[in-house]
Formats: sequence, structure tokens, C-alpha cells
Amino acid sequence: MRGLIVIDYTYDFVADDGKLTCGVRGQSIEKKNHRNYKAFY
Repeated sequence: MRGLIVIDYTYDFVADDGKLTCGVRGQSIEKKNHRNYKAFY
């Protein structure tokens, strides 16, 4: 059995005007995260 927990981080943590933004560092991993989600499913 496998599981994948996906947290919606895109606005609060990645957007430039998000409340808890990590800015460019968070934005730089977004494409890799998307590839991992697609590969899992």
C-alpha cells in the first residue's frame, strides 16, 4: 500500500503575496512537485 499526502501550499506558501510565503525558494520546487504528483498517480 502506498499513500501520498498533498498539502495545498500554492497560495499561502508560494505566492509572492501569500501570508506565509517562502517566495522564490518555494516557487522553484513547484514544477518538480507537480512531476512527482503525476508520477505517483
